Amino acid sequence: VMTCLIRQASGCFTLENAKTLQELEDNFTITPCKDVLSDFDKCVIENQRNYFLAVNGAQFRAKSLSNGSDNLTFYYNNELIGIGQKTKDNLYKLKVRLD
Repeated sequence: VMTCLIRQASGCFTLENAKTLQELEDNFTITPCKDVLSDFDKCVIENQRNYFLAVNGAQFRAKSLSNGSDNLTFYYNNELIGIGQKTKDNLYKLKVRLD
C-alpha cells in the first residue's frame, strides 16, 4: 500500500526551486513560457508564409534543431509561438499556440 508520493521534478521544476504558499503570496512571479519549455527541442519557422500557415492551423515547414523528440517548440523571429509535432509528411503542425 502506498502511503506517500512525492514528485521530485516536472520538467524544469524541482523541489529545490519550489515555493511555499506564503512565498507565492508575498512575491508572486510568472515564469516565462520559453523558460518552462526549455527542455523541448526547438524548431525555427524561417519565413512569413510558413508562419501564416502555422498560426492558422495548417501544416508548415520549419528548420528543426531537434534530435527526433516529439516535444517541439516553434519560434518565428526569435519569438516563441507554440508547441507542436512533426507530421508523417515531414511537415509540422502546431498543437498549442502561445503568441
